[in-house]
Amino acid sequence: MKRLALILLAASLHLKGVPNVAGNWTLTGHSSKGVTFTAIGLIVQNGTQLSGELVLNNSPCATSGSITGTVSDSGTGTVNLNENGQTVTFSGTVTADGTSASGTYTSDSGGCTNSDHGTWTGVRNQASTMVTLVAAPNPAVFG
Repeated sequence: MKRLALILLAASLHLKGVPNVAGNWTLTGHSSKGVTFTAIGLIVQNGTQLSGELVLNNSPCATSGSITGTVSDSGTGTVNLNENGQTVTFSGTVTADGTSASGTYTSDSGGCTNSDHGTWTGVRNQASTMVTLVAAPNPAVFG
């Protein structure tokens, strides 16, 4: 009987699986150099593998970048952002429901990123939020 209980417990833990983080995300970073930046974009997930494209705001190095990385069934993950050939590595933890995450980041030495490091937080956006953000005209542009 104990053996059956252990098998069922192991099966239920395995069913928990990798958090689903696929979708549109907004990330905010706080640099050791005093800069706050944001990144908005789509993360694609295939099992534990992650990829995507981010639009970067207030980054001195690039206006966009591609990402690749992994997430584990424990919710920990690592994502590499390519900022014009320089790698910024984001490590952290995602919630079990895959709707928010946080952690730290480090970057290559030299070049534009020049060993920057700091903290980051992120939230997965609801589809309606993204539609609202895209559909809302900017009065400065559309007068």
